[in-house]
Amino acid sequence: MHPEFTAYSCREWCLLHLQTLSTSGDDQEKKRTPKTYREPVNLSLLLCHESKTAFEFFCVAQNLSENHMVSGSQTTDLAGLLSSVTTITSGTLASLGSLAVGLSPSILENADGNVLKENLQSLSTVTGWSVTQASVIVSKVVQSNFQVNVNTLINLGELIIGLPSAELNKLQLLDIVNLATNAKFSSYMEQAPVVLKQKFVLMVIQASSISDKTIFQLVPATLASEIPASHLLVSNLNLSVINQMKWTSSQVTNIQKRALSLMS
Repeated sequence: MHPEFTAYSCREWCLLHLQTLSTSGDDQEKKRTPKTYREPVNLSLLLCHESKTAFEFFCVAQNLSENHMVSGSQTTDLAGLLSSVTTITSGTLASLGSLAVGLSPSILENADGNVLKENLQSLSTVTGWSVTQASVIVSKVVQSNFQVNVNTLINLGELIIGLPSAELNKLQLLDIVNLATNAKFSSYMEQAPVVLKQKFVLMVIQASSISDKTIFQLVPATLASEIPASHLLVSNLNLSVINQMKWTSSQVTNIQKRALSLMS
């Protein structure tokens, strides 16, 4: 272990080195005066520091995560730093916190599904996942006996965009109704791949058979673009509901034609 680690805690070591990196060698006053650094820190400086042990990396990552010290312009440096990670453990994910979003799909592929499952609560609070990253995480979690139900899917947060569409078949129609009426879930589903959105909307349409709501009232407004044309040709068009939904131009044309036919 690095000799400095015997004298300083992880957090103290980080703060010490962040101060060293941010202090001019000619400014003795700064050396004598402790300073709490909340502004963005240049990760490239951290990367160039003489010692790059895994322990040091996780200390720095933990400190940056806790203090929200990573700016948008530093994401490239962060990805480069995280590319050196070869093994993902619960400790790794705990140290990274929100910085876990910088883990590449290839690195996530090497993670044990049970480890990801155990840390799903924290991973689901991270934002900025790509569809590929989310797909890797969720697929590995599902393979580790993940229970698919209303609560677990809602709790996936942004990771829902990585759910294999076939997993929706494990739900009952009432479950689909509950998901469709959950604003938080719908907002995340809006960012999902087309295949997953289409599968969900089709199941919502099926679930309307056990609901007192029409498909236009049950399908989330932000997912209206996935309603098939054949389901737009209905007689019970409610303009106040339809006007609140996000349609494609072709859907609008079909709805207009249907409305005109009902008026003639």
